[in-house]
Amino acid sequence: MKKFVLPLLFIGILFVACKEAPKEDKPVIEENVEIIDDHTAEMSLDISGTYEGTLPCADCEGIRRTLILNEDKTYKEISVYKDKDNTEFVENGTWMIKENIITLKDSESGEIQGLFAGENFIKYLDQENNEIKGELADYYILKKKN
Repeated sequence: MKKFVLPLLFIGILFVACKEAPKEDKPVIEENVEIIDDHTAEMSLDISGTYEGTLPCADCEGIRRTLILNEDKTYKEISVYKDKDNTEFVENGTWMIKENIITLKDSESGEIQGLFAGENFIKYLDQENNEIKGELADYYILKKKN
């Protein structure tokens, strides 16, 4: 009888040791499920606020530009030509954003301007909404004030 106890004990230990752990409920992953990415610049960046900078000017030291983007999707753009008569030119209008491109639409003229939205800055784009390149490219950036 002792001859059978030791092998049975060994088999019992093996059986317990090799027993599979209980399976946890795993989530079912369905194939061909469309994942909607609603991560946009407007949601991830705090676009509304005041931006300031100095833009290049052909016949003056620069154009001091302040752009205020309001939460209600209206804007006010104030331009002062340095070393001129320091008269303020004010434009008002509406703005919208798609992906990282802000589009300003002037209320009076209907003129449209594109800007690239980044983290705490905006950058003016050319008429085709392409990045402005060249020596003066860094001067088309306005930094967020608040």
